[in-house]
Amino acid sequence: KKKNDNENNPRNSIAITYSVTPRIALLSADYYLLATQLTSLELDFYNLLEKSDIWSVIGDKGVLTPTEFSPRIRNWNDYHDSQNKAFTNWLTHMPTSNCKQRSIILLLNTCRYLRKQQNFNSLKALLKILFSITSSDEISDPNISQALLEQVKEIRVEIDTTEDYMNLLKTLKPPFIPYLNFHLETISHIHNTIPTYINNSVNFEKQSEINNIIKLTLFGKSTDFTFVSNTSIKNYIQNFITK
Repeated sequence: KKKNDNENNPRNSIAITYSVTPRIALLSADYYLLATQLTSLELDFYNLLEKSDIWSVIGDKGVLTPTEFSPRIRNWNDYHDSQNKAFTNWLTHMPTSNCKQRSIILLLNTCRYLRKQQNFNSLKALLKILFSITSSDEISDPNISQALLEQVKEIRVEIDTTEDYMNLLKTLKPPFIPYLNFHLETISHIHNTIPTYINNSVNFEKQSEINNIIKLTLFGKSTDFTFVSNTSIKNYIQNFITK
């Protein structure tokens, strides 16, 4: 019954006119639905991630390149590359300044809900796009442009650096979706800067530090998200991103 009630909820319908271009159609999306289905798409990758995948960033001869990572991480990274391109193109090719302003506001509200859902992977990606657009692109009213930029900065501040983000993550309860690149970069930094052996003995402190990062990376899926995925909307957004 709960699932049926959720499916009948008006917020779980999306007013999309398929005869118009995707970049215009997406403007009619509810930010709650957009955020929720982005999180659902991320979960498809996150739930497959295993400890061995994260260890895969470290090879026998040092840190590997992204093309040498495990297939699960490569697939997740490929998805994010497509997501970044899709939303960047969507924002930069709006036909009017008013449409561009509306699209930025939609993504700002989506970011706020992604933060509430603790989906840091999508949040960090969208904030990077929004910061680039609002700080460099011309919106007809400079006051509005500045106001939007300030809102982006306000959302971004608590996860702006690796240290800020990691400190925040340690205070959260699952479920959450981590910003994967920060975790991989942190492990790579540890591996590059701390010796694996000291006086011909294994540096267990280094191994423990890496294991703690991995444990934190996977901890977010120890509890399930409670929302119900909407297949039709999820598929529409996935097609928007990947095609």
